[in-house]
Amino acid sequence: MKNVLSICFLIGYVSLSYSQIYDLENDNAIYLYEPLTDEFNLGTTYDNTKWTWTPGYSEHNGSSCLQDDHNNISVQSGYLRLSVQKESSACSDIWGETFNEEFTSGNLFGLNETQYGYFEVRFKITPIPSAPYTQDGFSANAWLWRSWVPYNGIWSEIDLAEIDASDHRHTCNVIYDPNEDDDIPSQQNIRCPVGSPDPCSPPDLILTEGWHTYTAVWHPNTIILYVDGAEINRGYIGTPGMEPMNWILSTSTGEYQFDTEIGEYTSFPFHMDVDYVRVYKLLMDCETVINTCSFYFGGHDDKVKKSITIGCDGSSNIQPIGSSTYLRATDFVEIYGNFEVPLGAELTIETIGTCY
Repeated sequence: MKNVLSICFLIGYVSLSYSQIYDLENDNAIYLYEPLTDEFNLGTTYDNTKWTWTPGYSEHNGSSCLQDDHNNISVQSGYLRLSVQKESSACSDIWGETFNEEFTSGNLFGLNETQYGYFEVRFKITPIPSAPYTQDGFSANAWLWRSWVPYNGIWSEIDLAEIDASDHRHTCNVIYDPNEDDDIPSQQNIRCPVGSPDPCSPPDLILTEGWHTYTAVWHPNTIILYVDGAEINRGYIGTPGMEPMNWILSTSTGEYQFDTEIGEYTSFPFHMDVDYVRVYKLLMDCETVINTCSFYFGGHDDKVKKSITIGCDGSSNIQPIGSSTYLRATDFVEIYGNFEVPLGAELTIETIGTCY
């Protein structure tokens, strides 16, 4: 989806269009970050150099026990399947308490961590069954979280998707808690939309059956959340900011997440099928300052600069039709004079605050 902006400056006029999400095929400064990327297209089980089935301190998951079993975690036909099964199991939580549960579930916890970038996951869940059967008590989640104690002691997470399987309602959050206030999860909490009750979606988005793509663009000072390429919300992160995080792909059971319990008519098994997780990074060139009256679109490399100033009084810069240009800087992007982005060209402008 593309939008058109018209901005009038004190000197001159600029007309520009911007895309709502990165063009991964035409962006010269984006590269795939392999340690946190998985296409799930090799073998019949997960890559144990990138994933583990338990965080290491607990195997208890809502009202189920995590299992490293083919019935709960498998790779098949080019996708990962995480499942909730109706079967008895015993497990312990972080405090050493033992639970005897009637259900098992499959989760994957990333072994590698990173900070900042473009994070994307594509998955689908089991369709809602015909009445009287339900999916009450199930959820499917894709999120980023520091699985170990944060260096700076600040708990934070980025929830690309939390799906209530009972009605396929979507929630996304950024939880950043510099005060570690358990009663108020975040001073800078992004919900969908802002101010709506939790769980929420814009507006109460009920996802259709089938595949959906969830994305987070994470910069040091900003996080932007998308569903199927459309921006859902954005928020601004304060100091000292979020630490590196790991992927977590999870199925959950019980009422602690969406206030629905597994009941008499809850249908088993429940599946979360993940097509891929991908992480992209931006190339940095943060010492370079661009200051030119005549901008050469064909020679621009899209990397993050320190600052960009284009144009001067009486100048004219016209982007070529069919081209995609990214103007990125840590400090600022300024445009003067006549600057035109004709139909058929795409321009994205970003200021990211800090080089990384």
